[in-house]
Amino acid sequence: MPKLFEYLGLILRFFSDEHEPIHIHAFYEETQLKVEFIIEDGIITSINYKKVKGYEAIPKEKMKDLEILVDTYKYDIIQLWFKYFVLHEKITPRKITVKLK
Repeated sequence: MPKLFEYLGLILRFFSDEHEPIHIHAFYEETQLKVEFIIEDGIITSINYKKVKGYEAIPKEKMKDLEILVDTYKYDIIQLWFKYFVLHEKITPRKITVKLK
């Protein structure tokens, strides 16, 4: 389960046996959400946040941080998906230490 990003206690990961649509799993403490990227003609048309069965959703007070993180790094996430699942290359996790806006 490769880690992509860590920011303010949030962790974004891929599972090694993922499938399309391109998506990540966002964790905060014992909670989790699935974040799906809907892409049409090479353009991200929407980002959907979905509850994962068996987990509580990420608390509302952390959702803004998650949305900012995903929006800031959405193109990097797509590139990392391609690198990991299509090219089968190793990815290096990033710990974000600056405040995102």
